[in-house]
Amino acid sequence: MAYLEEDLLSPSEAARLLGVSSNTVGRACLRGDIGLRLRSGRLAAIRYCDLDAVRRNMRGEVGNPNWIAARGKGRHSRFPSYSMEK
Repeated sequence: MAYLEEDLLSPSEAARLLGVSSNTVGRACLRGDIGLRLRSGRLAAIRYCDLDAVRRNMRGEVGNPNWIAARGKGRHSRFPSYSMEK
């Protein structure tokens, strides 16, 4: 299926094209102020030409601090890179 720059995509269709979940697309759109929202704040549609902007606003790693801590890096880590002693 060919898309035009003016085409509107549902969040689930944008997620399929980007290879991520629709929840990730919604968070990226909120972070970058992208997409058309309903009065309630729910993401209704995304323009096809905004898919690159959505991709740029997605994070490269998981955001759950517990998962980051288990991996051992960042300020929530059990093994931080800085000294906790004062």
